[in-house]
Amino acid sequence: MKKEDWYNLPKENLTYKLLYPCIFYGKDINFITLLQNVNVLSVGIHDTLLNDPYKAGFKALYILLDCTENKYVYDLISWIRNMDYYVTDYPIGDVSNFDKFMIVIKVPKEFIQAYDKFVSSLFSEMYTKQQISSLSFDKDVIPVLEGKMQILPYNGYEEIFNYFTLKRNVVDVEDIL
Repeated sequence: MKKEDWYNLPKENLTYKLLYPCIFYGKDINFITLLQNVNVLSVGIHDTLLNDPYKAGFKALYILLDCTENKYVYDLISWIRNMDYYVTDYPIGDVSNFDKFMIVIKVPKEFIQAYDKFVSSLFSEMYTKQQISSLSFDKDVIPVLEGKMQILPYNGYEEIFNYFTLKRNVVDVEDIL
């Protein structure tokens, strides 16, 4: 299996377009700056190697980061571990040379309904008009959120990281800093 085949989620999937903007809500400038300085490869709502988020009692976004030539990834990981919205993080790939890192962040409580509506493919019911105007969405997504344009329904396999065939070792970020 080629390394690029390990990550079957496109960056511009529905999670990235419709849910990812909400994680910036209420966050301080450190979080926003650090996350904007890293290369986000993809965003999903689950990783099949972890427990079911519904059973765990939280709803989260799984953010896959590119670690190649980007020192800000480790700054972000070290910093975010102290935040109340942090769930977990783990490297992806061979321990001796992993090039991707997953961080898991709770969906802000103000947007739990948006998460639930997303999973139900009720995209026009995800956000209020005020929320739409306060978050940074791509302009092509706003008609979908306002119910003026239809898109294909949520398709779980495009939004869930699936690593059944991936050999993965977990190390602590402190071991590599």
